[in-house]
Amino acid sequence: MYKWWVFFVLVLTFFGCVVDTNEPFGEPNGSLDWPSSDPGRYHWDGYQDPYFEGWYFKINLPDPDESFFIIYGVVNPGYLGKAQRYSFLYLMKGSTGEQIFERYGLDQFNASKHELEIQIGDNSATLYNLQGFASEDGSTANWNINIEMDSSWANSMGSLTNVPYLPVNWNVFILNGKTKGSLIWNGKQFNLEGATIYGDHNWGPQFPSAWAFICANRFSNPKSALAAAGGPNSFLGTASVNAFMLVIDHGDDRYEFRMQDLNTSFTMNATPEFGTITLSAVQGDIKVDVLAEAPVSTFYDVLGPSGTQGMEFLAKHSLVGQIRYTIYKMIQNQWEVLGYDSSSSAAVEFGGSLRSGE
Repeated sequence: MYKWWVFFVLVLTFFGCVVDTNEPFGEPNGSLDWPSSDPGRYHWDGYQDPYFEGWYFKINLPDPDESFFIIYGVVNPGYLGKAQRYSFLYLMKGSTGEQIFERYGLDQFNASKHELEIQIGDNSATLYNLQGFASEDGSTANWNINIEMDSSWANSMGSLTNVPYLPVNWNVFILNGKTKGSLIWNGKQFNLEGATIYGDHNWGPQFPSAWAFICANRFSNPKSALAAAGGPNSFLGTASVNAFMLVIDHGDDRYEFRMQDLNTSFTMNATPEFGTITLSAVQGDIKVDVLAEAPVSTFYDVLGPSGTQGMEFLAKHSLVGQIRYTIYKMIQNQWEVLGYDSSSSAAVEFGGSLRSGE
């Protein structure tokens, strides 16, 4: 265990000295400063292959009790063989699992190297607005959504934020926010006034062999929100989740835990056969316990990046999960409860080998 931590610190130190100064294509004098550059931006360096990048938005309506995700993405922009290479729009309706996936050519994809600004055909996404239309096999969706962000987690990966050459990166650019506008799904219009929104971003050459992911807002305290993602280290050879990042906004207080925070201990267990994820983390005199769960029947197979094969069904995802967290503080050698909250608007995902409970 000691040798592993020494190796981890050396790797962290090496990559921490690397500066991400990729020159944005077609954008003269556009060098980037790590880590001050916006991690929501487009990260492809023009060389990495295979490569994926995706921006995920989860929207929860208060009435009716409905949820959607919308993903803007690109896979293998630099692959020169016959592999799958394209940009895409991907949507799911939480109550039914209905999905729409529409491909676009790479010539119809454009994204800023400086900020979250994506264009796929006539469809666009920024930190303040989502617009688009997608269709597949007779199903259609179109949307125009204005976003008011309440909180983000720009340094989601801590000292590893925006460090190049990692296999996969994760950034939460909207931890909690509200929307206005509408989404029309197969002719039915949903008014998004007062809906909550969450947004995150993955990029890199490959997803881990297994992962678990949870996020939620719309807690009893409207300022509260939670997001966590983790996967196993490959040398373990098991599906137990032992590398993670977690953030909890409990009202006005924020609690952050990361694997690379060397003063953090944690336990995370994913049981896809029961649709549950439990997490416990300790940092100094603060401890948090998290339980995320969703009925097994509400999980649907969803697409994820699969190297040169493009997008394949790699995960199970529910948009109707529940999350409860409890925060403790050590007082006179005892854990005393500082606060707790719960939400019934959670996303819960099992990916890779965890998808089938292997």
